[in-house]
Amino acid sequence: MQRLTELPLPDDRVPGEMALWVTSGRYDQNTLIVYEQARDFLSAPPSYVVLDCGGDAWLISDSGDDYGLEPGIYRHTSSEHAAEDQQHLILIFSDRTLEVICYQCVIAGYQMHAASAGQALRNHLSERQPPDDQ
Repeated sequence: MQRLTELPLPDDRVPGEMALWVTSGRYDQNTLIVYEQARDFLSAPPSYVVLDCGGDAWLISDSGDDYGLEPGIYRHTSSEHAAEDQQHLILIFSDRTLEVICYQCVIAGYQMHAASAGQALRNHLSERQPPDDQ
């Protein structure tokens, strides 16, 4: 396992704040993962990271197995589930683990001051521009 230090750490409080958005269609293909970012001080306002794993991503597990690792985002370096040009990402939260297979996963944005990961996701979606071919 390799920890992805370029992605912000998730908040380690229980329950973890996380939201998913998965679409598959002619005009919109996205897998978005939103999670609350760790804060240095609880008095700091919450901020949420929006990851875009692309339209060819799929979830392979949503479980409590944390692989004995601290909360964070990891790349499985010897995955039997991912092809050579794909990534097997493991997102470990305080109370669950999410595993995703994708070709790439990038930070699509940040949402500040949302009350939950769900609200942060809705805010992000409302700010997106529709594709040109609609």
